Amino acid sequence: MRADLYLPKQPKQKRSLEKFKKVLNTAEKLLLNKGIHSITLKEIARKANLKRPTLYKFFPHSLSILFALSEKHIQKIVELFKANISENKDQKLEWYLNLLTDVITIYLNRNKAAAILILSINQIPGSIEINNENNKLLTKKLLQLISEEENVYPREKVLIAVEISLAILSLGYRTEGYIGARFVAEAKRASLAYIALP
Repeated sequence: MRADLYLPKQPKQKRSLEKFKKVLNTAEKLLLNKGIHSITLKEIARKANLKRPTLYKFFPHSLSILFALSEKHIQKIVELFKANISENKDQKLEWYLNLLTDVITIYLNRNKAAAILILSINQIPGSIEINNENNKLLTKKLLQLISEEENVYPREKVLIAVEISLAILSLGYRTEGYIGARFVAEAKRASLAYIALP
């Protein structure tokens, strides 16, 4: 399936925005209490005390809710990353990738729902598209922050380096239930080794 089929429809009116946020908050609570498979439109409508047609207005599919939640957490990671580079402009790509790995690790170790969404979303059918979109979004934001001029760093190379790092962090999370120092070091080493390739 195409990823655009899962994209949520952002509300414009205040009341609709409140319902949108209520759905996301309900979904996040369900995710933490009952797991990723509990995120269904029927269950969220019941828990949020909303009618299903209201949910369909914003979320054409239950994966749309997961995508919106992922996007929310990725935006927070990007804001943390941005705050940490504000005084360190014009660094080498390696420095930015190391920092990104650290920021992602700290954020995900403190936010279980975000860790599940970003590192373990592949557990459900159709979620590969969301995972790919998450990685593209993170890479796009990273490139915007580290480069004032377009195409200073090859987009595809940065995307793959970010994916390598996330794959190793994901392995650490699945293995230990959190991302430990050993996996952080491996994620940095592997992504930097890839960047160094001609």
